[in-house]
Amino acid sequence: MGQNKRNIDIEYEELKSKYSILQNEWRCQQEVIGRLQMKTTKLQSQLKIQAAFLTKVGATLGHYLWKITQVPDIVNIILREDKLTKLSEIMVNVLTSFIDTYQSKIPTTDTEETMFILSIIGLVANLSTEDRGRQFFSQNNIGKNVIKLIMTIVTHTSSSSGNQWKKISYVALYNVSIFSNGSSGFMIDAGLVKALNDDIEDRNNTMTGPDQRCFALKLLHSLLRNVCTKTTYNIMKNNVRLSSLVKLTSAVDTEIKTIAQIILEDFRKANEKFETKIIMS
Repeated sequence: MGQNKRNIDIEYEELKSKYSILQNEWRCQQEVIGRLQMKTTKLQSQLKIQAAFLTKVGATLGHYLWKITQVPDIVNIILREDKLTKLSEIMVNVLTSFIDTYQSKIPTTDTEETMFILSIIGLVANLSTEDRGRQFFSQNNIGKNVIKLIMTIVTHTSSSSGNQWKKISYVALYNVSIFSNGSSGFMIDAGLVKALNDDIEDRNNTMTGPDQRCFALKLLHSLLRNVCTKTTYNIMKNNVRLSSLVKLTSAVDTEIKTIAQIILEDFRKANEKFETKIIMS
């Protein structure tokens, strides 16, 4: 009996010792975790400061690059293929990151981040005023990726909040779409056409001004000119609201009225070309 008690006491002391060791290890681990958390917090703070700084730099440089590319000589320098390819790769990375961050809720408030993105779209609009720029953005894979990303931003921006975004984006897309008939067929997308419909149709929204509606109509007309296949025709047929265009043929604004009439006429021609005729014998 006495031996059993001694054995129990020995086991108890061993367990106490092991518990004490584990307790000390746990305290040490907590101290390490605490130090790591402090380092993580500090790094996160540094990253936020660096991100804000880089965004500010990007917005500033982007703004000036957007403005100086209004000068034809500067555009010609950038349009050398090696420079344009490298610049477009940067655009793809920036636009992709922006879209991945906000997904379907694209912010349109005037922050340095949004101004940076806006300057990139404005830069594309300026570069595509020249045929070499239009060709690059409509035929080069990297250039086409830039355009597709701008299309994604357009489809995720509401008319009520993105007036400036929409106008500049429509100009960029329009400039690329007029390079040559059929070369911009990849731009015929159901989401983009629906966004154009909304801006064309939403006449009661004060945020959608006549100029934005006019840009939307011009882009829609240009996309219709790029219809070269049954597939692209069906996208237009299934998504363009012809009733809205018919209403615009009696609009007060002469330019809007004229473009609406031209689109309806081109639609009629496309219908004759792509719709199957059944001849009665």
